Amino acid sequence: MLKYYRIRQYIFNQNFYNTETDDEHIKKKELLSSRLYLILFMIILYAYAFYIASIIHITPISILKPTIEQYTELIKQYPNTLKCPCKRITIPYGEFLSILPVYHQICSSDFVSQQWIDYLFFENSSYYFQLDFRHSASAQFQILRMLCEQAEQTVDYSLTQFYSNQFITNQLISIETFNIQTNSFIELFKRTTPPLLLEILSLIRRILLEHLFVSGMGTLYTVNCCAESDLEYVVVSTIGYYETKGKSFSCVCTDALVCKLPGGIYNNITRYYYAGSTSGIEQYSNTWKINATFPLTGVFVGCAPIESLFYSTIECLFKETCLNQIGYNINYTSISIDSFSKLNRSLSVSQTTYETLINNLFIQEWITSKSFNDYFDQCQPLDCQYTDEIGQSWTSILASIISLYGGLRRLLPFIILVIVNSFFKKRQYPQAETNVILSRVSTKTRWNQLMEQSVNFIKNLNIFQSESNDEHIKQNELLSTRLFLIALPILLSIFSVYLSLNKQTKIINIDNPTQNQYEQLKNDSVNNLQCPCSHISIKYNKFISFQPRYHQICSSIFVSELWTDNTYWKDTSNGRWDNFRFLSSFYFHYISILCEAADDTVINSLILFNENEYLTPEVVSFDIFSSKITSFIEVFKTTTQRSFQLRINLIGRIISGNQLINKRYTNGYFAHFGGKYGVEYHSVIRTLNNCSCATDFLCKQPMILYSSTRQYNLLGIFQGCFFIYTSLLSTTECFFSEDCINSIKSFMIPTEIIYKRLQPLNTSISSQYQANTTMEILINHLFVEDWNEIYSYSQYYDQCQPSYCSYTIEEKPSSIYILTNLIAIYGGLTIIMKILIPTIINFIRRKPIQTIATPLSDRIWQIFPLVKTKLLNLNLFQTRSTNNHTIRKQFYTTRFYIIILFIIFPILLSYILLNQKSITVKVQLQSSNQYNDLRMKYLTTINCPCTDISISYNQFIELNPFYHQICSSDFVTQQWFEYLYDEKKTYEKNYHATASAQFQILSSLCKQAQETVNTSLIQFYSTKLTSGQLISSDSLKIQVDSTVNSFEKAMPQTFKQALNILNNFIHGNALITTYETNWKFTLLGTYSSAPVYTNPQSYGNSCNCATSSKCSQEVILNDNLNSKLNGLFIGCYPTESLLQSSLECLYDQQCLDLIINSFRKQIFNENNFQILNSSLLLNSSFQINETVQQMIDRLFVNEWNITHSYQNYYEQCRPLHCTYSYIQNSDIPYIVTTIVALYGGITIPIQILSKFIIHIVFRIKNRKRTAVGPFNPSTN
Repeated sequence: MLKYYRIRQYIFNQNFYNTETDDEHIKKKELLSSRLYLILFMIILYAYAFYIASIIHITPISILKPTIEQYTELIKQYPNTLKCPCKRITIPYGEFLSILPVYHQICSSDFVSQQWIDYLFFENSSYYFQLDFRHSASAQFQILRMLCEQAEQTVDYSLTQFYSNQFITNQLISIETFNIQTNSFIELFKRTTPPLLLEILSLIRRILLEHLFVSGMGTLYTVNCCAESDLEYVVVSTIGYYETKGKSFSCVCTDALVCKLPGGIYNNITRYYYAGSTSGIEQYSNTWKINATFPLTGVFVGCAPIESLFYSTIECLFKETCLNQIGYNINYTSISIDSFSKLNRSLSVSQTTYETLINNLFIQEWITSKSFNDYFDQCQPLDCQYTDEIGQSWTSILASIISLYGGLRRLLPFIILVIVNSFFKKRQYPQAETNVILSRVSTKTRWNQLMEQSVNFIKNLNIFQSESNDEHIKQNELLSTRLFLIALPILLSIFSVYLSLNKQTKIINIDNPTQNQYEQLKNDSVNNLQCPCSHISIKYNKFISFQPRYHQICSSIFVSELWTDNTYWKDTSNGRWDNFRFLSSFYFHYISILCEAADDTVINSLILFNENEYLTPEVVSFDIFSSKITSFIEVFKTTTQRSFQLRINLIGRIISGNQLINKRYTNGYFAHFGGKYGVEYHSVIRTLNNCSCATDFLCKQPMILYSSTRQYNLLGIFQGCFFIYTSLLSTTECFFSEDCINSIKSFMIPTEIIYKRLQPLNTSISSQYQANTTMEILINHLFVEDWNEIYSYSQYYDQCQPSYCSYTIEEKPSSIYILTNLIAIYGGLTIIMKILIPTIINFIRRKPIQTIATPLSDRIWQIFPLVKTKLLNLNLFQTRSTNNHTIRKQFYTTRFYIIILFIIFPILLSYILLNQKSITVKVQLQSSNQYNDLRMKYLTTINCPCTDISISYNQFIELNPFYHQICSSDFVTQQWFEYLYDEKKTYEKNYHATASAQFQILSSLCKQAQETVNTSLIQFYSTKLTSGQLISSDSLKIQVDSTVNSFEKAMPQTFKQALNILNNFIHGNALITTYETNWKFTLLGTYSSAPVYTNPQSYGNSCNCATSSKCSQEVILNDNLNSKLNGLFIGCYPTESLLQSSLECLYDQQCLDLIINSFRKQIFNENNFQILNSSLLLNSSFQINETVQQMIDRLFVNEWNITHSYQNYYEQCRPLHCTYSYIQNSDIPYIVTTIVALYGGITIPIQILSKFIIHIVFRIKNRKRTAVGPFNPSTN
């Protein structure tokens, strides 16, 4: 306790104001002032220490070439501020993603091999009963092989596109974000890949089946001849089956229609006498109500081979007994059924239908993998930067306290003394003698006296007072004092201004912000606003909805099934083929089919669109959101409409070019001819209104409704060569016209339901289409009146669910910060000024000394001894003591103090210089050159917001295709088509029959290719580059190159796929062309209703068109080897022949002359046809013998001219300003203020330390001297 008592007494007796006076009153004031000083001093230092420790500031940190382990740790600790710029900003998906499809075993089995197809084929297979498996088995498995191939090609193409897609990111993303985004990419790929095949397949299947085309392996229609003894009678009739139980067999499944029947083996019938099982006379028909000898499990028969395949299951292919039944009844080949392996039950389900397999693209599973490590390696981050909110380090706290300590040591004693003196004066005033009469003085006089006293005080104030009596020195001291008093407030004012302008950056966090809070922050334009979404990937259907409104025709009586039975007409005596009475059911049903196809297209496209995911790592503003979504919607609408239009056009052009025979004889009719073996039946191509369907598939004539006594031209309805063109070329005028509808009803039976319900369309319903609008325009727009799209930013925000928002603010320093720093600066500043000012004044007002003129070098050498003497005699601890020992200690203390000071200050200076802070600058942007200069300096932090955040590609990108010259040559003109056409040779299976058709198809493919390119360009140009920030020219070029490259690759694929499926569909279903180049008609009997059988044509080395559509042979005119046309082929279909052909003959005048001379017609001037220019191939990578298929693979585009303008992009972006940040080392004002503040605080502890150490050294030294003395032996 005694020890603590002594310490307490020591503290209580401390006197920091000791004047060594004997006045007890003054001593009491000094002790009171000292205690108050000590208490306030400790309170201020502790409070300031806590204040400094609570200050949080942002510290920028950079790590060069981080490893993935470092990044993983950093993203956990600093998810909001970590930025790692990628060296490679575009990374193909294929670099870090892998998708491997596992296909159903059927696609790699023996059952899709050519050997199996050849095994099933029999030249007379069409003679088998229609429900016999052998009748169309080879065609079904060819379709299956085609679908397997198309499925694999679709997946391969989609994977190629998927892998080539660029993942564009300037910054490395976290592994969580990576997983979410890549999973989204993969799921989107798996959802969007099947429709690429299924949509076009469904459309082709629906439209072609509705055209009622005649098949060489048909089960729905058959060609019959001979009515009694009339050999000229030939008709295409519908096949009936008793299995339908009184219902009609059709391609459509309804309550009144049957679309499939069980199939099997009918081994007793090698040739049917009448088609179906209900035709002919019972005793003469070998198929009358016949049953299968061996029903085959899972095998069904539809209206066409593809329908038979779709309805059947793969069950039979798993069973050895079923395969043996097939093998037992196929006796027309040397191949054994044992050559084919059955399917493995352990690998798949046996009851699965082929349609189910096709809908899944024959894929059983997807094996996917993703690698963040590979993504990280491809990104190649050069460095990672992050900012950390940290408190002051202990060194900073200590430095601040030391700085404040120095200021308080100088300023606080003076303030305390003023307070205490004021306090004592107030206490002494009441004790003054009352008899003292104070003279009454006016306020003005007292103010003048006060001013006079103050002036005299300042004049006589000498804070540099010494004991010298030299008047010159005293005058210098007075001048130094006055300069000190003037300079001190000026410098303190300067430092205070600097401190007040020194802004501090602070991060503000808002948990679970509402939409209003976010929008308010966005409107306030806060810096570095970040609001990460809880759900990065959001499906479109969560915030976008469509409610398309269709043209009223698609829900009207005109698409009703009431038109189907065709029994509602009064007069049926007029049997003209073009009578609307016969065509009405097909016409209206076809409109219904197109409406349904359009609706299905919209629905399927919307399903895919809704399944797309909007990737949004952070909340985007309403403007950006609206711009992006509007762009997505417009692209979706344009893409959907154009894709449907292109598909319809392609289907129409290919079926027209191949001149497929249909049941309603719209493009041709059957006629009998005399042949080598008697009567023959061939199809003759029609002429409509003096226009031949053979040379112009857009031929049309007015549709007329006939009766026995009158006729009526239907307003706006035209008869075309095919149903598809009957629909496309007609208008809706009649449907809106009451007169037209009443005229149609006048031909009807009034008691029929359709008569009662038939009304014109409602003209009061708003529509964007006129009454005279063609159906083609309606079809091209998918019959859509309005899309009625709605998107909700609020729903998007709710789905995003940002867990927090963070932003940075630049705050002015607080008053406490400025005051404490000024106090700290005051301490050091007064010390420095007390050293510098007297020195400066003494130097300026030094006494003149008479010196002898000496050279400058000698004068310089004289300075060194003078400086040395000054330093040796320097005493910063001088007192009034005259003791030599004390003075000597003071000299050593001064020298030690200076040494310590020179050691510590470089260390402090290094610390100050290494201290960094982040500076954000906002500049007005005047030009792209200015941006480039700024970007070179501040690559990772520059941020220039665009005024227009969404920019269409057509604003800064231009793509110009240069097509092959064939597409603008004489060989795709109407004159050339008509020159080559000879109606007398259309069925002769030679080049004269199909030459015109081939060049028409070539012209159609050119047009289709150009339309595809133009449509793709419209879609491309309508796509918008959406970016809130200005992109550099390098980044823009990379993005443009990547986008254009993907565009060029993707553009031909859909066209190629559609053409390939269409050609294979036509071949697989054995649809017969009027030119009879694939199937020929065979008459084996001339009895009433005798069937006209079909047999496949053969080319080359016994290649037949039943098992391959590629069968072809080179064209030789007139069986003369010298008349060979190089590169031109004839084969099963004009389309397939053309695709295999090259155009080398058209570059050769002699070859062209062979064609002209062979087709010579007097009405044409053959000089009008010019050969192709071979010189155009000199600078091209394409050869003269390039096939048409190879040209189609690039859409006949020989070259792309690609230009993009960064200046145009910049002008569209229109950035008004840029902000950038940089890390700045300590600036001069900061260094000066910090050093001054630290000096004031640290000089006092160093002085104390120096005194203490020197005192200890001298004490030890004195002890040693005392210990070493003479030994006194008498001492005990």
